[in-house]
Amino acid sequence: MPFGLKNVGATYMRVMTTIFHDMIHKEIEVYVDDVIIKSQNSSNHLTDLKKFFDRLRRYNLKLNPAKCAFGVPAEKLLGFIVSRKGIELDPSKIKAIQDLPPLKSRKDVMSFLGRLNYISRFITQSTIICEPIFKLLRKDAAIKWTEDCQQVFDKIKEYLSSPPVLVPPKPGRPLLLYMSVSDNAFGCVLGQHDETGRKEQKAIKGQELADHLAENPVDKEYEPLKTYFPDEEVLFVGEDILEEYHGWRMFFDGAANSKGVSAGAVLVSESGQHYLVLAKFKFLCTNNMAEYEACILGLRMAVDMNIQELLVIGDSDLLIHQVQGEWSTKNVKILPYLQCVKEICKKFIKIEFRHIPRAQNEFADALATMSSMIQHPDKNYIDPIKINVQDQPAYYFHMDEEMDGEPWYYDIVRYLKEGDYPEGISNIQKRTLWRLANHFFLSGEILYKRTLDLGLLRCVDSQQASKLIEEIHGGTCGPHMNGFTLVKKILRAGYFWMTMEIYCIRFVRKCHQCQIHGDLI
Repeated sequence: MPFGLKNVGATYMRVMTTIFHDMIHKEIEVYVDDVIIKSQNSSNHLTDLKKFFDRLRRYNLKLNPAKCAFGVPAEKLLGFIVSRKGIELDPSKIKAIQDLPPLKSRKDVMSFLGRLNYISRFITQSTIICEPIFKLLRKDAAIKWTEDCQQVFDKIKEYLSSPPVLVPPKPGRPLLLYMSVSDNAFGCVLGQHDETGRKEQKAIKGQELADHLAENPVDKEYEPLKTYFPDEEVLFVGEDILEEYHGWRMFFDGAANSKGVSAGAVLVSESGQHYLVLAKFKFLCTNNMAEYEACILGLRMAVDMNIQELLVIGDSDLLIHQVQGEWSTKNVKILPYLQCVKEICKKFIKIEFRHIPRAQNEFADALATMSSMIQHPDKNYIDPIKINVQDQPAYYFHMDEEMDGEPWYYDIVRYLKEGDYPEGISNIQKRTLWRLANHFFLSGEILYKRTLDLGLLRCVDSQQASKLIEEIHGGTCGPHMNGFTLVKKILRAGYFWMTMEIYCIRFVRKCHQCQIHGDLI
């Protein structure tokens, strides 16, 4: 390949990616002409080396023996030292920063911050620490090296004398996430327990938590970090009631809106059986009164079913705290309800009240809302409401299955493997198949589509394509994009099939969420 061309590096990188596409991030790491063969243990290293050399011989690639090293426990990679311990800073990079004199010009400041940014993930809270130096780059600020700047400069040099070691996460161990947000920055710490299951190994993401970790070190005897994060209730995920309590539970909720006032309660047995009760009120009452009505409705049903121990769960903060005696009751309309609840509670051997967020009380909330919206007739009978569980939408969108039961690329794979054409096709169709096969690459049993930039896209059948469309469009991180953007997302993810554009457009047109929220997206 001739030197001096602008796209030589990018072209060479695409070639290396194509050659080692199934080994990258597994047995090897490639960056242009730098290749590292990595192994978890020494017994597998010879196998990985043999696989690598076989691939070199297959594509007639040569290595320079003077630049090769084997059995190395630690090596430089992209300016870092990679070893069994983890990822460390290159001592030459540290020495270059420590030998810097005090900065005098804007160019010196930019050069220093550029070097610091390269190793910023090793320096906790570097954004806040270097704030006095960042101020020197303001448009109207004069380059004046102050005492604060010198202190920051010396602090960075002192910190780099013993930099931390970054360790990758261990698969199979749970991750612990600590988050913090301030006025100027935000960050999080991702940690794991070590082999003993007591200490925490942390990987720092962001530059906000250095002071927090310094003030909360992990002692020899592990204890969870005692945080002083603000708004800790916002960061609270919630407890799983189903796992903590195995007896009878009662969920209740009241609803008061323009359509009417109603209450709903759900009794859940130890085996998971649900017993529902709903009521709509023809008298005027507030939302808090409706909450009490729902609670009393469920408690009376529990008494009729001869339940002795009960956990009462609701999203009314007022009712729970008033019943527990933590809040005083001054409203004369609520006092009779509170007295009634306490009288009914005396009929139980054990009863406990617990508050949960409204998002965890969806069942009772839905019953109360539905009951308030329905206009109940006085004489006519309403049949019980039946809810059918459907695994697929009514229109049941799916890709057209192949008529012969084989994937769409079956003939291409057969031609690339054996060089045979399907029976009964004309010369024009043979020529078309030959031209089409030139754009595909077969690796074992997996077919790839070559792109214009020499990349590879994995070919999928109709069933896999349907799952891809549903997941990328409306899955966990699916933003419900339009059809053309959905096609680009799938291509960027590395997948391909012949009719992907028309199927993506059809899917988006029939997406229920896109029809409802289309004007808001």
